[in-house]
Amino acid sequence: FAVRKRRALNALQSCERARGSEASRSCVAPLLSAHFPILRKAPAAARGRWLAVLSLLCFAAPPLARAMTTVIIVPGNGCIPVNKCNWYGWLHTELQKKGVKSVLRDMPDPYEAKETIWLPFMREMGADEHGVIVGHSSGAEAAMRLLETDQIAGVCLVAACHTDLGEASEAVSGYYNRPWKWEKMKGNAGWVSQFIDETDCFIPAEEGRHVHANLNTELKVFSRGDHFMVSEFPELLEHLLEKLGVGP
Repeated sequence: FAVRKRRALNALQSCERARGSEASRSCVAPLLSAHFPILRKAPAAARGRWLAVLSLLCFAAPPLARAMTTVIIVPGNGCIPVNKCNWYGWLHTELQKKGVKSVLRDMPDPYEAKETIWLPFMREMGADEHGVIVGHSSGAEAAMRLLETDQIAGVCLVAACHTDLGEASEAVSGYYNRPWKWEKMKGNAGWVSQFIDETDCFIPAEEGRHVHANLNTELKVFSRGDHFMVSEFPELLEHLLEKLGVGP
């Protein structure tokens, strides 16, 4: 069963790539035959019917990334109710409009955002090898600590830092009390991107630059001075859709 499942997944991925390059249905048929040897042995008439059905399914089905990936939105501390804060509810809704599964929930311990509470909750939300985490502020640090131990398909860090900035209210979370395991993070992540506000009203630019230098993130730099605390964030949405292979 595992072998058949893997062949089916490989076939769908091949179809996805073919569709992205505007290949025709006649071009997809050989790809399917390559992944399913039984089709090559079938009588010509039966083989033609099955190839036609499978090709149609490949072109009619939603993109593979959209069908398999869950986006988990993790807010900054103090954001409750989460769907009314910043761009979280807006992003959640826009992703769902595109057919992307998105999870947004009120976090337990929302004000201190303690690692011992948030990381298990993020796993419950679906943060795993099929999940993409979008973490903002404290949510970004939570994503980085989770990435030290767990495999995650992708991580998008928004306004991340690596120290508590001398603030006791930040230190209580537990994220900053030991060195960061950068190499572990890089090994567990499918990809990591990062949004930095160089004139951030809370986090010095060198904090985000340090994260970038150690994680080799795909960097998006802004100068806006608002810590990305806005009601809509179209640049982030566009970036996520591109990463997921979902059209505009």
